[in-house]
Amino acid sequence: MNRKRLYKNLENLSRLLSESSVPLIYEAINLFSPIVNELRKNPQDILTENNLGQQKRLQVTNQIKQIIQKEKAIKFRNLIVQSARLEEGLQSAQSFLNKEDSYYSDFLSEIEQNLENFLSCYENHTRAYSVSSCLSLSVSASELNSSLAATKEVLGGVLSLNISSEIEVNAELGSLDLYLSNVTSLKSFAQKLDALSEIYNELINLYGLTENDYPIVIEHLENGSLWVKIAGHTLTATLLTSILTTATLHYQEQFTVTGQLNQLPVAVKVADNLLKISESLEKDGVDTSEIKENVESATRKISKKLDILLGDQPSVEINDVELNLGDVAANLFLEEAKNNRLEHHKDS
Repeated sequence: MNRKRLYKNLENLSRLLSESSVPLIYEAINLFSPIVNELRKNPQDILTENNLGQQKRLQVTNQIKQIIQKEKAIKFRNLIVQSARLEEGLQSAQSFLNKEDSYYSDFLSEIEQNLENFLSCYENHTRAYSVSSCLSLSVSASELNSSLAATKEVLGGVLSLNISSEIEVNAELGSLDLYLSNVTSLKSFAQKLDALSEIYNELINLYGLTENDYPIVIEHLENGSLWVKIAGHTLTATLLTSILTTATLHYQEQFTVTGQLNQLPVAVKVADNLLKISESLEKDGVDTSEIKENVESATRKISKKLDILLGDQPSVEINDVELNLGDVAANLFLEEAKNNRLEHHKDS
């Protein structure tokens, strides 16, 4: 794979999906999708045959009528032109990515399908301008918005890790091969890439260096779960490997004892003793007494990012070493992780 060409195309794709590239599409999405958000608020109310249900239905109907008045300012013909440009760009990107890394092309297929459905619903709506046609259009707008947002988030995470695609992997760089088995959504994929990047950044700063000195170089990314191979500063990569291993064992051991998902200790001193950040830095010749506050701050941030990266993983593979709970415990772990995501979704 030509990594430089791949990331150049991903950067082009990121620009293609931006609001500045196709402003009318985003204008239409932002106009129509709020109806779906309104319907998701206590959806059972709209079906009830009482005053509350009638008020809810009337509220949604009035909102739709207001949107119909506003959306006539959007010129459908111009929207079609921008959609055609976006579709052409998606197909061109897919053609390249299928040859280089088919993972990303799956995202683009979803956008293309949702875009086609959105335009079909919009065309039907321009013939009727009715409440029902507007409602169908709102659902398709919401689906298109979700696929665009998720893909942009993944691209942002990937491109943020690729600090410099000009740098070639060589023997002087330390490496890390990380495989996570339980990554269930594009949003989670992006969040974990971001967490990994933040942890690396905090560690390399403790060595008195920056990512400009030793940027992360991505060697490999794979879909399905999350498999990332990176290269960076040798001491940082070594410490990162140790921290990921220790944290994974902690999460899994705590689940075995409590039957619940756990986070790393909140107390900085306890977290440092567990992860052995200060101890490892001192072994590498860093005088931690001079950067005590930096170590404490980094430990606090790293702990939070580790919860995001590893806290829901029943099986983790680090540099070909697999750490897992076993089939029975892993199934219980996955069920607990799923329930936690559902609870978090309700709270948000």
